[in-house]
Amino acid sequence: MKLIEMVELVQQHHPHMGETEIIKLLNRAKDDFCERTEIVKSTYTIQTVANQRYYPLNDVGGVTSELLKVREV
Repeated sequence: MKLIEMVELVQQHHPHMGETEIIKLLNRAKDDFCERTEIVKSTYTIQTVANQRYYPLNDVGGVTSELLKVREV
């Protein structure tokens, strides 16, 4: 289903809602769904350094991102 189709479907049931508000709510629902189902998974590879014990997880592989969960080491 395309975005415009989703907006039109919501407006059928909620005619008072504007397109911008619907898009923001749809994006929020998508983000929530992806976080709860862990559908988005990434794999990072980093180079280890001798005698270094700790590595920052917010800048892994040169990509700054928000870490949600460490699944496996």
